[in-house]
Amino acid sequence: MFYTTLILFPFLCFTKADFQKNTPINTYDGLITHLTNGARVMYFFNTTTCQPISQTRVSDLPVFGGEINFFLTTKTSNDTPGQLIFNHDGYEFDSAKEALTEDIQSVYIMNSTAFILYGRPGFFFNNTNDIKGVICDWSSGKGNKFWAKEPVTPRQLNSYEQIRTMLVNGNPLQFSITLDGCQCVDGNCGHGYIGGNMAGLKISKEGTISFSKAMTLYFPVPTFPMYYRELLVGSIQSNNKATLTLSYLNATTWEIQNGVNIACSIEAAKGHADFFTID
Repeated sequence: MFYTTLILFPFLCFTKADFQKNTPINTYDGLITHLTNGARVMYFFNTTTCQPISQTRVSDLPVFGGEINFFLTTKTSNDTPGQLIFNHDGYEFDSAKEALTEDIQSVYIMNSTAFILYGRPGFFFNNTNDIKGVICDWSSGKGNKFWAKEPVTPRQLNSYEQIRTMLVNGNPLQFSITLDGCQCVDGNCGHGYIGGNMAGLKISKEGTISFSKAMTLYFPVPTFPMYYRELLVGSIQSNNKATLTLSYLNATTWEIQNGVNIACSIEAAKGHADFFTID
């Protein structure tokens, strides 16, 4: 009994710890506001509660969740609703084919509707034969939902030196690029936001901070369905400037098929290249 008490004591202490709280997000505008203000946003989808747009068994409908690590948005215009795009992916062993495959859910959020396409494209071929989809209402918070992890308003960093100090001391960072607040150097940059977390970085001998993000998405065009990769490569310079290249790549060959180059300033006012710390 003495040894049992010693073993259980740390476990009992752990269960009494103060866990980080989550704030529910119930509107599209609230979702975009949290993401562009640097909050960590979590999601959960139980697509058995959604409306399938293709014939499928209920047992095959995915249930998945996680954190939005990389996102793209378009702004609302007079005739087109804004859209938030991110993905959820993982790797699985296909026992029938005796091969590894990528399991992908492409998530498109428009107002209170989530349009989710899911399938397994494979690694060396762009397999779109088994693509299926569902339409979900997520704003009710029943079965399909979003949360912002506290602090819901992280601290903004106003300079290269602040960003570098946070990174070298192990502080997690989020970024949000406002396309209208930056210069579109090359290509059609559009209107909206690019953002996510800075999970990995490299600092050159000149001091430039480099980072990258990538995701595989299903492009929902009925006449030419395909998977593609979205790749963002960014660098932060000591003169408080950030340059980014956003590229569309072939999902299997990684050939660049389209892309834009963006130049931004890092300022105290939001709306350019914004970086946030959760400390």
